[in-house]
Amino acid sequence: MPRSTATTVTRLACLASLALAVGCTANTTCRSWVGNGFKVGPEYCRPAAPLEVEWIDMQSDPRLVGETVDLSHWWTALGDPTLNGLVEAAYGQNLTLREAATRIRQADAIRSIAVGALFPQVQQAVGDYQRVQASQNVAVPSPVRNFSQFDLGLQAGWELDFWGRYRRSIEVADANLDASIAGYDEVAVLLLSDVAATYVEIRTAQARLAIARSIVGLQEGSLDIAQARFDANQTNKLDVIQAQNNIDVTEAAIPLLESHLRTANNRLCVLLGMPPQDFVSQLPPAPIPAVSRLVQVGIPADLLRRRPDIRVAERQMQAQSARIGVAESDLYPRISLVGSFEWQAERIEDLFEPASVFGLISPGFSWNILNYGRLWHSVELEEERFRETVYNYQQTVLTAQQEVEDAIVGFLKAQDRADKLAQAVGQVNEAEEIALTLYKTGATDFNRVFLIQAFQFSQQDELVVSRAAAVLNLIQIYKSLGGGWEIRCRNRVSSLPPLLEDDPTRGTIGIVPPREQDPPPRADKAPPAEPVPPPTPTPSLQAPQPQPQTPEPQSDPRLERLLDDAGADQQPAAPTPLNQRLQELLDKDD
Repeated sequence: MPRSTATTVTRLACLASLALAVGCTANTTCRSWVGNGFKVGPEYCRPAAPLEVEWIDMQSDPRLVGETVDLSHWWTALGDPTLNGLVEAAYGQNLTLREAATRIRQADAIRSIAVGALFPQVQQAVGDYQRVQASQNVAVPSPVRNFSQFDLGLQAGWELDFWGRYRRSIEVADANLDASIAGYDEVAVLLLSDVAATYVEIRTAQARLAIARSIVGLQEGSLDIAQARFDANQTNKLDVIQAQNNIDVTEAAIPLLESHLRTANNRLCVLLGMPPQDFVSQLPPAPIPAVSRLVQVGIPADLLRRRPDIRVAERQMQAQSARIGVAESDLYPRISLVGSFEWQAERIEDLFEPASVFGLISPGFSWNILNYGRLWHSVELEEERFRETVYNYQQTVLTAQQEVEDAIVGFLKAQDRADKLAQAVGQVNEAEEIALTLYKTGATDFNRVFLIQAFQFSQQDELVVSRAAAVLNLIQIYKSLGGGWEIRCRNRVSSLPPLLEDDPTRGTIGIVPPREQDPPPRADKAPPAEPVPPPTPTPSLQAPQPQPQTPEPQSDPRLERLLDDAGADQQPAAPTPLNQRLQELLDKDD
């Protein structure tokens, strides 16, 4: 080896040793740097989440079933073919979902940019022509004052990823890509539940309108009887006034119900990705979907793998952990290689002569040393942001459990209320028949008929509302359990609405079939290439086959320290070894 080259290598080795020595007193030790794959910063591992063992009513109410349930097509449990078709149409046409798909493609492009930074950052062809007149009044004047120069060649510069800066940036991009996919799933969960809930609201409004109009018919019959008795001088005009009052009160509820029906119709149109129109009139008549009295809710731990918003929060936490390593890499010297290969000549005809070749290779480094604590505080800033994501993750898990519990108790109590109201409706219907018969014979006054018919409308209306509330709360259970996002794994949009058929923004990340000029989706991120036919609708949900468990990654002491400081080990679902360094950082809050 030439002496000059050996000297350069020796100096770089000394520089690396010095940087590592500094690192031993900084956040990342030499051992951690090597153990993390020659990357500074903590190695991420998911913290334990505050989870209960089972739902509150699991032991006390036999209607709750703790078996793990397949929620990939939960809407088919409502047994309504029209609803099944609306869900499929909304998934294919909803614009908010397409907007979420563009965020996946954006994140994928950002990841590709991050991967590209791992290779030589400067790769360019250069060329120029100079006509120079040199000054003769400088300290060392040029022997030739006037000359020309042609320059043509290639230049390259490569900052070596010695401390893992660029690899950590790729980790950030990977986590953000996963978060964008989970965000797409979250939009899908919200969309499918909104479509189902809106459809139930439409059927509820239709049922309430039918009841109101039916009651008006009964009350008009009572008015005819009262009018006939009044005309025969068998009663006074008070009976006629009371009968007409019942009709007016019931008819006054009809415009409000029609308004509810129209607003639900408009909302459904927007969910389907089309302008508001009279869509309800095109739907075949159907009652409010009936639901089983039993519901499978699984266990709280299922939320960690099912809920897209929890996966988003967890991936944001992972991305922020990697950003700590990116910030910490600025504490160390940046080692780079710069090189060029060019042809330089005074005359263009001599440009490609062997004597015109110019070459350069220059290893070097730059190190921010007197930065007045800016770099240290940048690392602390990223660590505090990591703590913020830990708290957000924990809060997201807690909120998810609250939403499930609220939906469960709403479902159970709505069923109980509907049972009592069904008994009350049967009783008031029987009482109405008896009271009307007695009134016809003059055995009682009209006041009883008046009160009973008023109760009859309100109780029948409340019964419909309670039955609808049970269905809506069941939909909320499926939504809060994170059901429905798997539709992207078995469905790709095969038909688009006419106005959007030529949309140039259609994507390739499991949303629509890729166009010929588009690159294929990433195998590890995109849904299956071939769509799987949707399952046959069935009113019951089957439990999925058990999936193999993914082994937990190795712990990192620094991550453990940060997570301890954020209290991430409180109420753990299962003990998870974490990074000691993050654990120590999180201990600052105690």
